[in-house]
Amino acid sequence: MLRTWFQRKNAVALVAGVLILAGLLLTLRLTIVTRDEPWFISVLKIDGPSYIKGMESIAESGDFLNLEDIYHSPGYQMYLGAIDRLYPFERGLFFGLKLLNGLLFLGTIAITVYLGERHVRRNAGWIAGAILALSLDWQVYANLLQGEVLQGFCFALFAWILMREAARVRADGETARVRRKFALPAASLLAAFLTLLQVRYFPLVPLSTAALLLIPAAGGNGSAASRMRAAAWFLGPCLVILGAWSWHQSGREGRALFVSKGSEFRIRVAYNPNATGASYPYPEVVEPTGLRFVLSHPGKVAWLVRERLLYLGNWKRDIWDLGNPVTMHAKQKIVPTALEIPVHVVGTLLFVAGVWLRIRNCHAHGHGSAAIWLYVWILAVVAGPVLVFASSRFLIAALPVMALFQAHALLALARGRHLLE
Repeated sequence: MLRTWFQRKNAVALVAGVLILAGLLLTLRLTIVTRDEPWFISVLKIDGPSYIKGMESIAESGDFLNLEDIYHSPGYQMYLGAIDRLYPFERGLFFGLKLLNGLLFLGTIAITVYLGERHVRRNAGWIAGAILALSLDWQVYANLLQGEVLQGFCFALFAWILMREAARVRADGETARVRRKFALPAASLLAAFLTLLQVRYFPLVPLSTAALLLIPAAGGNGSAASRMRAAAWFLGPCLVILGAWSWHQSGREGRALFVSKGSEFRIRVAYNPNATGASYPYPEVVEPTGLRFVLSHPGKVAWLVRERLLYLGNWKRDIWDLGNPVTMHAKQKIVPTALEIPVHVVGTLLFVAGVWLRIRNCHAHGHGSAAIWLYVWILAVVAGPVLVFASSRFLIAALPVMALFQAHALLALARGRHLLE
């Protein structure tokens, strides 16, 4: 009887729901334990003090445009400044921000479940939601004054808007095309905000534009003219916002800037003989740097790309590795063990297998899918770290989409399909 009840109620969804609840309760427990501490582990401060200074400067001046520091995530400083002005209590701002992060975490899980069930395969969304809820990275960063959870939520919302619209336009035809005049600018605003949060996310803009122009399924199988209009509706608001912001900041600094300061410095750190591929600590910069280094040391550049991929996938530990989840939750301490890296390796392999299976399935059925936006999501997150320098925390915003492909691979394995056949 119990077995029949589970089958009727979808046992996978029920078990995944329990795991999602467990993950959220662990996150909430960490929130209660750490309360108003913005960073309960000092090494995880990262750029946090700069964010607080930006928030305080906005509180004093009421000026969101003329920030004192546009090197460290101007978008996140403005976000914190807005929350600070709206927060109704005199105390507990950081605790309130953690609770808001928890809501963003919950919202990201909900979107992940929806995308998986609607666009990947049955039960993939539930499994992906459970994987995300149990992610130590998301549980910890939801309790830090850092922008990773906000970034992940914005990416999930971006994918949800565009995948939903592509499916609607494909199903309803011309009657649905008026709606895209609202959906595409909304996605454009999210892309602009993500770029203000981290300039390394700017590849989302050209990748999305290319998808709308070149891949019919991305915009609902429209004609070439329809795809050009869709690309214009998407590209216009984003370029206006980023262009106006960059123009204003360039005038303030007396030199050309795109979104934030520090691009030249990052390139010099990323491409010089002492570069390691890790985002921190910074090596001593020696000549040649930048393009001269790339042209004169192609072998070292290839090695750096490999190292960045290892750091990004957490196959190689960096300074911000979180260690094992038991010690983190029990004592709020980072204690690495030998078990974490094999887990990350298996997760990466499942992700790659899931991507391969999804592409093969689309090819076998002879058509594309709105799921192209999942590939845009992962590419937009990975491009910057692979081209400059990397850390496992740079992948946090992509963990929801990675979980979807991991779930796809797990379901294929569970149903006895050979991944390499």
